[in-house]
Amino acid sequence: MNTETTVIKTKPNQRRRTWAFYDGDCPLCVQLARWSRRPLARRGVAMAPLRTPWVAERLGIRATDPLRELVVLEPGDVRFGGVDAIARLMRRIWWAWPFWLVANVPLCRGVLGGLYRWIAARRHCLTGGCSVHFQTAPQTNRLPVWDWLPLVILTALAFGGYSALPQWAFMWTIAFALYAGCKWATWSQARRNLDNPGIPRSLGYLLFWIGMDPQPFFQRRKVAPAPIVREWAAATLKLGIGIGLVWGLTPAVIADHQTIGIWIGMTGVIMTLHFGLFHLVSLAWRRIGVAAVPIMRAPLKAASLGEFWGKRWNKAFNDIVRPALFRPLLRRRGPVAATLCVFLLSGLVHDLVISVPARAGYGLPTLYFLIQGIGVLLIRSAPARRAGLNHGMPGWLTTLAVTAIPAPLLFHAPFRDTVMFPFLQTLNAI
Repeated sequence: MNTETTVIKTKPNQRRRTWAFYDGDCPLCVQLARWSRRPLARRGVAMAPLRTPWVAERLGIRATDPLRELVVLEPGDVRFGGVDAIARLMRRIWWAWPFWLVANVPLCRGVLGGLYRWIAARRHCLTGGCSVHFQTAPQTNRLPVWDWLPLVILTALAFGGYSALPQWAFMWTIAFALYAGCKWATWSQARRNLDNPGIPRSLGYLLFWIGMDPQPFFQRRKVAPAPIVREWAAATLKLGIGIGLVWGLTPAVIADHQTIGIWIGMTGVIMTLHFGLFHLVSLAWRRIGVAAVPIMRAPLKAASLGEFWGKRWNKAFNDIVRPALFRPLLRRRGPVAATLCVFLLSGLVHDLVISVPARAGYGLPTLYFLIQGIGVLLIRSAPARRAGLNHGMPGWLTTLAVTAIPAPLLFHAPFRDTVMFPFLQTLNAI
C-alpha cells in the first residue's frame, strides 16, 4: 500500500496518537466522522477537522489549499491519504478487514481510488448542498467506477471459495458474483439517468428479476399488457420439460451412457431455469404492468447467426454489453472490432464460470465464442447473403450448425465430468 512519509512539526503529546483528519466544511464528512468517532476512539484513533489551526499547521495546509482527501497520521508522522487512509482505519476493526484485504489487491486499489476521488469531488452535492464550485460533470451514458466496484469486489471475494467449496458450488458462486455485480451496475446507471423508482421496484429489479434492463422497473405507470394464457401454458410446459429431463431422462440414461446423460442433464437445467422459471417470472412481472421481457426469446426461430446471438439468446448479456462495450467500440473501431471484442468478452466470462471451476479446459469456451463472432461476421458478408445463409431454411440450418457443432468446446469434458456430474448428483438427478 502506498504511503507518504512526512516529517511534521508536532507537540510530543500529539505525536504519540493516531489521528484521522476530515473536511469539517463537508456535511457528509462531518456526519461520517460522528458515526465513526466512538468506535475509532476505542481503537486509539482521535479525529479532528483539517481546518483546525493546529492541524493545518501540523500538515502544512494553507487557507487557500483545497481539501481533497481524508488524512490519517500515525505515530512517527507516517501519513496516509484517501483510500489508503480508510484502509488503515478499517484494519483496526475486525469486521472491516475484508475492505483492508481488498484494498491491498493492486487492481482493486486502483478501482477504489477512482471511486474515492469521484465521491470526494462530489461530496458537497451528495447532501444537497452543491454550489457552483462543486457541480458534477455532465451526465453521460458511461458507467463510472462506482458502478463496477461491486463486480470487482464480489468476484474477488468469490475466489475465497476456490479451494473450500465443491467445484460445482464454486461455479455457482462465481456466476452469482458476476450477476450481482452487473445487476448493480445497470441499476446504478439507471438511477442517474431515470426517475427514482422507489425501494419496492428497485428491490424487485435487483432481487427478483434475472434480466439486465432496469428501465421497465423505473416506469411507475402500468405499461405492459397482461400476458395471454397461451404464453403461461408455454412457459409452464418448458419448465415441465426441463424438470423431466433432469429428474426423469437423465437418471435413465447416465448409468450406461454418462456423457450423453450429462448433456441431457445440462440441457434440462438450462430449460428449467432460462426457458421455464425465468419466463414465468417475466409473466408475473408483466401481469402487474412491468414490461420485463424474457431473456430467452425463442432462439430456435433464429434464421441467422446474428439474430440468434443479438436478439434471441440471453437478452440479459446483450442489455449490459451493448451500451457499455459494443456501441463505444462501434463508433471508435467499427463493426468488426466491436463484434469480436463482445464475443471475446463473452468467452472470457464463460471461461471464468466454466473452466476455472473445472480447473482445466482453459481457453476452450473463449475459442467457442470467437468462432461464433467470426461466424456472425462471415454470415453478414456479401457471398453469404447471396447464398441465402442469413434467412430462411438455409439460414436456420447454418445457425444450428455453427452454434451446436462446436458446443463441446464450450461445455468441455473436464467441466462435464468434474462440475456438472457432481452437481447432478447433488440434485439427486442420478
